Amino acid sequence: MGSRDAINRRFLNALSKDFEVHGETSIREMREKDVVRYVLCVAALLPKEVVITRPLEGLSDDELAAIAEQLRSGLGAASLRLGDRHPQGAEASH
Repeated sequence: MGSRDAINRRFLNALSKDFEVHGETSIREMREKDVVRYVLCVAALLPKEVVITRPLEGLSDDELAAIAEQLRSGLGAASLRLGDRHPQGAEASH
């Protein structure tokens, strides 16, 4: 099994090097010359299953309002703390 891992590792390294040189050009050519294969390639990279969770489902309106208020309070406090870091009139650098 060790030799298979070594071969896989060497192949992936070679593929990575080739992609660094020709990757974007190859992708563009595939899209222009064979759009079906291009779309299949993109689809193969997407997750096979998407799990949607609804963590707030089942909460009452009052519970949702309480959560919203906690978020507002937390955001307000965070905003005040951020304001303390920058002197009045000074802009935060991005």
